[in-house]
Amino acid sequence: MQEAIFWVIFSTVAAVLLFTQVLSTNISKPNVQPPEEIKQVLPDVSKSDKNANLVYENYVLTKRLDQLAEEKKIIYGLGDYTGPQFNISVVKEGAKQNALQEIMDLLEQVKINIKAKITKEQSDKYSQTIDDIFSAIYEQLSASEGTLVNTYKIWQKNSGELTTYYILILFDDEYAMILIQNFFFDTLMTMKTDGLDFESLWKSAFTKVPQK
Repeated sequence: MQEAIFWVIFSTVAAVLLFTQVLSTNISKPNVQPPEEIKQVLPDVSKSDKNANLVYENYVLTKRLDQLAEEKKIIYGLGDYTGPQFNISVVKEGAKQNALQEIMDLLEQVKINIKAKITKEQSDKYSQTIDDIFSAIYEQLSASEGTLVNTYKIWQKNSGELTTYYILILFDDEYAMILIQNFFFDTLMTMKTDGLDFESLWKSAFTKVPQK
């Protein structure tokens, strides 16, 4: 009889402890679903303008873009320009320059992000240096086709005697960092000694750039 009473009490206590443990686990570890990643989509002029025809595509970049989009945010510029059909080279150059200007506008936001992350003392000492670094990148944009920037796609639209070109250009932030390290090696080392790791700030700033 005493043995039966013992097993009844033991079973009751064990059940209570088990229920308490399960309840505690569910409270401490809520079932939260991870947010779904939104994949970056590059603009496609052919979809927004049915009269624009794709006349060029960099297929090497096409194969790499899926991987690149997962690794980091892609910075691009989409420029357009309209002019007479008999002077297509001028129209193309105008579209290219507008695309590069869009990239420069985005890089200005990157610069703002970087300056927002440093202390006032560091800003007083290195604000002009950071401006010089970005100015050097801007000067290299037009001359660095295939390295710092890459033309990805070109669309053309004809309307009477006028033609419009749309050029999509991608910016390579990793190659840009290589250029910065080459041009400003001693400066970057001095900045790092003062606790300002420009390379880390450069990489993190690109994740917050509001691309159009």
